[in-house]
Amino acid sequence: MAQSYAASRQKVSGGRLGSQSNLVDSGSQQNLTGTLNRTQVERRPAQFISARSRLESDSTLDGRSSPRLKRIAKSQDRLNSSSSNLSSSGSRSNLVQAKSIPNLQHRADDSREEISPLPQQVNSPNYSNILNYSNTSANYDKDGFGIKGAPRDRNSQNSTSSHSSYSSQGVAVANPIPRSTPSTYTSSKAVDNRLHEFEKVRMDYLRRGKLYEDTIFLPSNASIYFSREPPVPLEWVRAKDVARTNRQAPRFMLDVNRFDVTFDRLGDFWLVAAISCLTDPDHRNLFECVVPANQNFQDNWYAGVFRFNFWHFGSWKQVLVDDLLPISRGQLVFVHSTQLNEFWGALLEKAYAKLYGSYESLKGGQLMDALTDLTGGLTEHFDVKGALPNLPTNIVNILYKSLDRLSIIACSIEGKTETLLPSGLMTAHTYCVTDLRRILSGQQPVTLIRLRNPIGEEGNWKGKWSERSQEWQQISPENRAQLGLILRDDGEFWMEFEDFLANFDTLDICHLTPDAPVDVQKRWHTVEFHGKWIEHFSAGGRPVLEKTHWTNPQILLKLNEGDEDEERVCSVIIQLMQKDRRKIKQKGEILRYIGFFVYQYEKGYPVPLKKEFFDHHQEIANSGAFMNSRQITKRLTLPPGDYIVVPCTWEANETADYFLRIFFEKPNIAEYCDEKAEKADDQILQASPENKIVEENFKNFFFKVSGENMEVDCFNLQEAMNDSLKRDPLLPEISLDACKNLIRMMDEDGSARLGYVEFQSVWNLIRNCKKTYQILDNGNAGLLQAMNLREAIGQLGIKVSNKTLASLAFQFGDKSGQISLDSFIILMSQLVKTFKNYQDYQKDGAGTLTIEQWLIKCLS
Repeated sequence: MAQSYAASRQKVSGGRLGSQSNLVDSGSQQNLTGTLNRTQVERRPAQFISARSRLESDSTLDGRSSPRLKRIAKSQDRLNSSSSNLSSSGSRSNLVQAKSIPNLQHRADDSREEISPLPQQVNSPNYSNILNYSNTSANYDKDGFGIKGAPRDRNSQNSTSSHSSYSSQGVAVANPIPRSTPSTYTSSKAVDNRLHEFEKVRMDYLRRGKLYEDTIFLPSNASIYFSREPPVPLEWVRAKDVARTNRQAPRFMLDVNRFDVTFDRLGDFWLVAAISCLTDPDHRNLFECVVPANQNFQDNWYAGVFRFNFWHFGSWKQVLVDDLLPISRGQLVFVHSTQLNEFWGALLEKAYAKLYGSYESLKGGQLMDALTDLTGGLTEHFDVKGALPNLPTNIVNILYKSLDRLSIIACSIEGKTETLLPSGLMTAHTYCVTDLRRILSGQQPVTLIRLRNPIGEEGNWKGKWSERSQEWQQISPENRAQLGLILRDDGEFWMEFEDFLANFDTLDICHLTPDAPVDVQKRWHTVEFHGKWIEHFSAGGRPVLEKTHWTNPQILLKLNEGDEDEERVCSVIIQLMQKDRRKIKQKGEILRYIGFFVYQYEKGYPVPLKKEFFDHHQEIANSGAFMNSRQITKRLTLPPGDYIVVPCTWEANETADYFLRIFFEKPNIAEYCDEKAEKADDQILQASPENKIVEENFKNFFFKVSGENMEVDCFNLQEAMNDSLKRDPLLPEISLDACKNLIRMMDEDGSARLGYVEFQSVWNLIRNCKKTYQILDNGNAGLLQAMNLREAIGQLGIKVSNKTLASLAFQFGDKSGQISLDSFIILMSQLVKTFKNYQDYQKDGAGTLTIEQWLIKCLS
């Protein structure tokens, strides 16, 4: 699928800015490329067990059996085999750090993989020495050679999985240590709730004898194009009526095993490609999560409503649609099945268009976006060839681990239309990687990769190791089965890995979340964060913007456990997404250029890190060029230690919601960097040492203001303050609103008046606020920048979380993100009052809220 992975290149002066998957270098951005783990090859005895025997054994032991085993057992019985020796060379991995220099540097380890072929009988082909990348794991002695064990069945491994989610406007609200959570795919409560919502609608329309009509996604031109009128007249017709036009009975789904969905005018081939990947037998459960079964057009069930599920920035959403579909000249104009009476594909596309606002919003997407939305997984995209290839040197090892976790792996050859090549392969067409193995052919090691063609009929490889090639003639069908070199259906074929690299242009790997409903035990450990870049507050831009970059959200990584095959390094995959940009594209919004940077954390620096840290530290890794795509993903290999991840936009003050996920091989920790709400004991209300000498004069001042009652109300306070401050350039006058807040802060008996002690505390607060304000006032402009608000209130003895801070900045800042001294005094008086009320609340024994919850409740 030709242009689904490539986009136009765009140059922007100063820094590295990319459009979609292209890079532009001009030198102001630093880059890190570390050496990655080389493929590890094993030397160990192999034991091949009958799929039928394993099926029976599994059923006997725990009453269940692997669907994958059932499929294989039906096609053939595996043969018990004698052991075969496998060889391995060790691997090494080091972190290579890029210096802060104008030109990008790419350095990689030149370590070479060596395979020692085993003795071979004279005049006998050597095909018994095999490494099954998807079903084996290494056990190494101190020299790095495999010494024990047998091929591992991925279903027999006991492995833990972790998943944590944090949400807010850039704040973690949960225990930062990763924890297991119920499956968002298949937890009974989530499934029941979605089904109940759907059945309630369906049964209501059945009872009324009417067909459902969507009141949100209307059958109108606005649901198709938001920027123009359709190029041809369109009408909306029920699916059942479309089928009857073709003199056929309507069917929701005929046979998902034969993928025959195609696209037409819209160009959302990337969506069709992603759907085809889910029809693979190993991922059928994922398909059924997106397209729930048991939907049909039968009279006793059909009510004109259908349902689909999509992962949407951290959670699964059910989308209900009617079956009114856009047609032209009696035929569907967008995604449709080649079977004219099958409609699940067209209805799925309509639900996806509803999720993002219109059909036009689906134009120009990427395969990685659709894979993410259909699975909830994290997708890596690699350019195998082209001007800027980024395929890692250890791609075989990455593929092995990915297959071990049943990741969805898709590849394609670029082209504008589907064209059959002399090699048998097809351009503009998506294939799925389903297996990876290494054998010895004679004395030469050969890595074979198995691909699946969803359409099954044409587009299959005709070169070496294809179905009837001479390379297979030395291996009997029995031994092929014994070694696992099988084809599960007509659409699968083997090819040499070198031929794969020579023919394919792109590779996408979708890593599934720990709760994915796939038949595998080995899973990723994940943590996710929801947040927001806020103008003048937490949208600091890239590192070259030194005055603001430090204000961006920060994530602390604690990498304590190394990888399963290399404990000296930790593999980390970071995904940064900007939320809902495709949906609001029709409102004139555009995708921001986004990226992230990784810094090595040094103990002793308080988190969140302040500007001083970034003034003296360079990033050790980054996401590469900033992309104006929905998501950007980067795989890093880092030594164990602590790191800070900083997601950001290209420019400062670009508001956008973001979603950040981190995948670990082992259960490492990621925490949102924030401060815990606390307040020093009345520090802000106490006089500074230099002001104590004027206390006697202050008493006389109070007696003059208070009159006979010896009390001051808000009007007296404003008059007195303005008289005292009239020659102060920072605060020539104080507002009545500020005076009311100051009295409210100290008023204990509800009289709305202050005595001498309270008046003195108010005066001290004003003077302390002025002193702090003068220190942080940039250029004596008389205005405090909202991004400096944390430091300002910190100097006055108060700490609050990012969420509270953002609320205060919004409430008291102007459109330029600046806070006047008068507003700052009101802000501080409200903070002091809120903390005091919480202390009283706790003393009453009714404290069921945390101080953070209390602050949000009172100040938002």
